Amino acid sequence: MALRHCLALLAAVLPALLAGCAQEDELRPGCTPPPHEERLLDAYRDDPVFKVRPPGVQKAGAPRDSKACRILNEEDTSFTNVTLTLHGDHPYGRPELLSVYDADLQRAGWRPAATPADSLQYCRDVAGVPSDLQIDGYPDSSVIVSMAAEPDGGCD
Repeated sequence: MALRHCLALLAAVLPALLAGCAQEDELRPGCTPPPHEERLLDAYRDDPVFKVRPPGVQKAGAPRDSKACRILNEEDTSFTNVTLTLHGDHPYGRPELLSVYDADLQRAGWRPAATPADSLQYCRDVAGVPSDLQIDGYPDSSVIVSMAAEPDGGCD
């Protein structure tokens, strides 16, 4: 009797679970991920910028990645990126972030790009794909480092 009850429950729940999984991977029509997306994500994860730490910060877990063209909601679509969150002992402003990151990033081929006031932004090709690197410090003492594909953009 218990086995029959379990099988009936599984038969009732399984279609809903499978439908939920299918929606997570639903791709936006007309959206094209960058070529060799897995290789690009590997190159992002291996970039030395994710090993740099301003004084007094700790990683808040491993870098998180996202693949492109997944439907997030009616308006939003995912993009190819890797993001690392760091937590520090004080807020990190642009001057301090520049002193920690800028010289190493420029030696690695990252070029400074137009940037919001408190953010660092750089650009270069990674695995043949124009890519954007952004480093932001926040009032809660966190620092977020994010590298993203900009296949329609360029590093001009």
